[in-house]
Amino acid sequence: MKIRISRLFAAMLTVGIAPTASAYDPLYSEQWHLNNTGQTSFAANPGVVGNDLNTQLTQAMGIAGVGVKVAVIDTGVQIDHPDLAANVVPGSRNLVEDSEFPIDYPIDENGHGTAVAGLISAVGNNGEGGRGVASRSSLVGFNWLDSQTVEGWLISHGADPSTSDVRVFNQSYGFSPTTPIPFDGTDPEFKLELDVMKDVSSNNAWGAGQYSLNQRVMVIATSTRVASLFCLLISLPEQ
Repeated sequence: MKIRISRLFAAMLTVGIAPTASAYDPLYSEQWHLNNTGQTSFAANPGVVGNDLNTQLTQAMGIAGVGVKVAVIDTGVQIDHPDLAANVVPGSRNLVEDSEFPIDYPIDENGHGTAVAGLISAVGNNGEGGRGVASRSSLVGFNWLDSQTVEGWLISHGADPSTSDVRVFNQSYGFSPTTPIPFDGTDPEFKLELDVMKDVSSNNAWGAGQYSLNQRVMVIATSTRVASLFCLLISLPEQ
């Protein structure tokens, strides 16, 4: 307990004295969601001071996604990007058939998935770009949006050894309100997806899931901001 209190006190001092003293990422000063100082962040209007994720204390304590594996299921991820590569771990998959790229390189020809991966897991304090909310998390990527097969969905969503230890699944996809997808509980494919999510959440390597606030596997189908925040909440600082 004394050690934890001491670390907390030290972190509070660090934040109070110099919030960015140990940080060097060229675009960090523009990342209003991490530290909103009222900067314009390349927009016409300034932000609202203090309207951010309030992560300075957790970052100072070293709670930055350590030990958390995140799967970005999107248009792909440029896993050799200089601001991502250090956090990338084995398990990514190129789901596009007959692709000229290797099976473990989820080519991102759109850029959206790589941007999402950066918001979550861009390496911090490395002199490159910005910083992810969970800047020390482990990252895998899947270009499922470019090849939406049932097999690819199962692989990327936890029904495969490469994703059985994922703790956060970021699903940056959905449907348009103008063309909604009807809910059909009798659809066998839909039922399979629900069953996989339930199994992954309850019985995967962590043995827990999104059905309780005390469980650890998170399936995020809303925003990157939420997914990144969960990376922080469920990780622990290095001992």
